[in-house]
Amino acid sequence: MSSFGWHSEPHGALATGLPVILELRRTGGLTGGAKHWRVDAGDDPAWRALVDAAGLQYSSGLGRALRFALIWMPGGGAPNDAKYDLWVDGRRATIHGFDVIGAKHDLLDRIMREGDDSPAG
Repeated sequence: MSSFGWHSEPHGALATGLPVILELRRTGGLTGGAKHWRVDAGDDPAWRALVDAAGLQYSSGLGRALRFALIWMPGGGAPNDAKYDLWVDGRRATIHGFDVIGAKHDLLDRIMREGDDSPAG
């Protein structure tokens, strides 16, 4: 276990044999609304494969602050683009709507289809 409280393997892969909790929050988009989904994936290898295939880049505090500053600079983001914040066992990855393709699309789509949904808080 790392000092941050999650188990991980190189390159963001999930450690095997441990339960996985996925939480997704979608904000922005044309309506500007927010929604939240949660999945307790347990030790299901299909979920692990989806997460590993998505190649998520997990954020650190400084990285989030830098991205926030860049988004608010002129030309720093698409005004009607949705943003997806995905927590995998407490690690956060941010995906902008224009990046939701391939394996990332498959992962987010399954979370939204199978997860418990609620308004984002």
